[in-house]
Amino acid sequence: MSNPSDPTSTPGEQIAADAASQGGTLLAYQVGLLYPRFRGVPREALAECFERHDFTRIAKRLRSITERTALAHVCGRPGDVASRGLHMVSVKQTDGDHLQAWVICKAAEVGREDVEHMAGARVFSCPAGIFAAGPVVGVEDPTCRALADELAARAQLLASTCDTATVSRACGDALGQVTAYQFLSKGSYILRAGDPGAQRIAALYRDLRASFYDDVRRAGLQAGVAEVMGHAGGGGGNVLAVSDAIITDAEKQVAALEAQWSKDQGAKGHTLARHRNAAQAVLDGLRPLRALLGTSADRLERLTEALVKGYGNAQTAADLTLPDWVRDECEALRDAGADDESVAGPAIPAPVAAPEADEADEAPEAPEDAAVKSPFDLDDM
Repeated sequence: MSNPSDPTSTPGEQIAADAASQGGTLLAYQVGLLYPRFRGVPREALAECFERHDFTRIAKRLRSITERTALAHVCGRPGDVASRGLHMVSVKQTDGDHLQAWVICKAAEVGREDVEHMAGARVFSCPAGIFAAGPVVGVEDPTCRALADELAARAQLLASTCDTATVSRACGDALGQVTAYQFLSKGSYILRAGDPGAQRIAALYRDLRASFYDDVRRAGLQAGVAEVMGHAGGGGGNVLAVSDAIITDAEKQVAALEAQWSKDQGAKGHTLARHRNAAQAVLDGLRPLRALLGTSADRLERLTEALVKGYGNAQTAADLTLPDWVRDECEALRDAGADDESVAGPAIPAPVAAPEADEADEAPEAPEDAAVKSPFDLDDM
C-alpha cells in the first residue's frame, strides 16, 4: 500500500505505489465522467477541487463568474420574450446601489396604431445580491414580474453552481495540459501512467468523485479512474482488453479522418486547418500509448502521420493529395469495421471539432432516471 508517512508523495505517486505493491505494473489510466441525476455542483467547491491538484488557472476561471457577470449573461439570453409580448431594456444609468439593471416592459396600445412599451418589472444586481422587483416608476405587471423572477433565479443559480457544460470544459482544459487519447465512441480518455500530468489527472478525478458523487443515491458527478495493469512476462491484468479497445477505436478514427478527406475538396483554409488539428490530436494521443498498441502502433502512426502531413501541405482544397496506399489501408479498416458493426452496433461519426462550451451556461434540469452508459464498458467497442 502507499506510505502515508511520506509527506512528499503526491496522490498520483501513491496510486502508482499501490499498483506496484500489488505485484502489477501500472501502464495507463482511463478516466471518464458521467452525470446521473446531476443537479450541478457548487462553483467555489469545484474551484477548490481543481486548485488542490495545482490546476490554478482553471480554478481562477471558475471563480470569474460573479453575480454581476451571471446576471449579464442571463439577461443577454432571456429566451423568446417577444412571444410573451415583452421587451427588455438595459438601464444605462442605475439608481441607488444598483450595479446593473434591466427593465422588463410590456407592449401597450396607445390609440389605434401606436404601441408603447410600459415598464412592468426590473431585475438587478447590487452588493447584497441579485433581485427582482417592480419598476422604479409605474405599476408592476404580473407577466413582467414573472420573467424578472425567472431571470433572477437563473442568474443566482449560475453564479453559485456549475452545470455539465462548465464541469466538462474544466476537465477538458485539465486534460489539455497532458497528452491523452480520447475514445470518441466512449467519451473517456487514456493517459500513460508515467506522465506526471497523468497522475495529477487521476488524482483529480478521484477527488471529483469523492467530493461530488453520492454512492447511495447514485447521483452527482460520477468521475471514474480505471487502472490499466500489466504483469511480469507481458499481458495479464486488464491491459489486453484496453489495448484491443484502443486499437479498434483508433482504427475507426483514422478511417473517419480519411473519409472526411474526400469531402474537403471544396473546403476553405480554416476547415482544412481544423481537420488537420483533429488528425494531429489523434496522433498525439496515440504516441504515448505504444506499449498498449502492440504491433498496431507503427501502422496507426504511419496512417495518421500521412493525413496530418497531407493537410499540413495543403494551402487550399486544390492542394489536397493523399497516397494511394493510405486510401487502400483505410478502406480495409472501414470494411473490417463494417463486419464488426453487424454484431457490435453502429459506427462512430466522423470526428469533428467539439464546440466550445460557454463557461456561463446555466444548469439544465436532468431527467430523474436518465439512462447513462459507462465510458468504461469496453465490451461493445
